[in-house]
Amino acid sequence: MDGADSPLKGGSVPHVCDVTCTLSVGVQGNKASLYLMDQLLASVTVTGPESVGAGFRVNALNHNWKLDDFQVCAYGYDAQPGYTLFRDTFSTLFVPQNRDNDYATVKESMAGTYQQELTAKQGFVSRSAASPALATNDNFFFALTTHVESVSPTASSGVIFHFVDSKNYYAAFIDNQGDYTVEALVNDEWQTITDWTKSDLIVPGQANRVAILAEGTNYTLYINNQSAGQFSDDLLKAGTFGFISSLDNADDEATVDFSNLEVYGPQKKFFWVLFWLASEPK
Repeated sequence: MDGADSPLKGGSVPHVCDVTCTLSVGVQGNKASLYLMDQLLASVTVTGPESVGAGFRVNALNHNWKLDDFQVCAYGYDAQPGYTLFRDTFSTLFVPQNRDNDYATVKESMAGTYQQELTAKQGFVSRSAASPALATNDNFFFALTTHVESVSPTASSGVIFHFVDSKNYYAAFIDNQGDYTVEALVNDEWQTITDWTKSDLIVPGQANRVAILAEGTNYTLYINNQSAGQFSDDLLKAGTFGFISSLDNADDEATVDFSNLEVYGPQKKFFWVLFWLASEPK
């Protein structure tokens, strides 16, 4: 609907062409914003019920319509409403590769989830970080789902955030014993922010949702949609995000899945995404 007759340009009859487009509505309080192909069309103040459903409607004569990828996203927990900065379904962003180095062998696959089959040659971490173009600053909400299958009780996985480079980033891990920790790698030296802590929110051996809410130098760790703990730290103030897995000992093995990665922020951005993959000693 972008022709001379489009209602958006004062006309009464839409100009219709054979094109795939994305239409979205963002609601914050009583303000609704309409986007077409990620461009703001209009913002209006709405009145009515505070809790409503969502759906779609098509008015068409002699035209065929197809609807794909219908989504409704809410800003849950204590996060402030913002914009979706990035969402990953782990289907087409990069070509999986197999790696074999001094630290581990890593076999990758991707089909709706990103999966790593890990065999350690020594204690190591395997991390994947997004392109610097996706760097977040003080305020964001980052979540993903991870699932670890391993006979090693210390096999762990989680999220990384404020990733500056391979020697500077934060990491939040959960393991199959029901424990979590938050650590900072600063100038290639690990510093513990939150000691390993038992949490009933973790479901060992099952998929767990791990999230970080950043508000300046204050952070809240969420596990399965509930607050697991808070911490404050100012060692790293900006950087990109990603995911991480860890094995402690030589010959440890694990299969780790990552899925449903989402990042929200206070500003709207659009960009291409690249992930860099690496394994390194722990």
